[in-house]
Amino acid sequence: MRGLDRIAGRLAGGLNWAAMASIVVMMAVTATDVVLRPFGLPLVGAYELAGLLGGLAVSLALAETTYRKAHVQVGIVVERLSPRLRHAIGVLTQLLSLGVFVLISWQSARYAAALRESGEVSMTLGLPFYPVVHGIAFSFAAAAFVLGVDLLGSAARPPAANEPR
Repeated sequence: MRGLDRIAGRLAGGLNWAAMASIVVMMAVTATDVVLRPFGLPLVGAYELAGLLGGLAVSLALAETTYRKAHVQVGIVVERLSPRLRHAIGVLTQLLSLGVFVLISWQSARYAAALRESGEVSMTLGLPFYPVVHGIAFSFAAAAFVLGVDLLGSAARPPAANEPR
């Protein structure tokens, strides 16, 4: 189990670095456009690139967010339950999330294949959309893997009976 957790952590960390690189490139494109625009030299396709890079950055950061359990959680009702019931609800939530991540990854991969087949490209720069959508599909698959590893760990260690409420 420790080996899978290490793989999940490295995968999540690598994708997080890619997300950060996407944000840096997005900032560079936007800053260049802002600086050059007053001189009558706007960066063609800056808005398009920023949109594609932003979508990619969000999806690439998903695995790291999942790995660190940094998602927003509302536990007003759940925190009042017994440790055993909280654990069961946590496992159920992880299972549902895993299903959603797998579904999004699968459908994104199908959509990317359809985009590639149709040859659809962006309006200004003519960039194909399918590589970005494949990146999103891969990111959700990686997040599903991270969540699956965490789920295996959660199932392997039920809550202690004396865990505080």
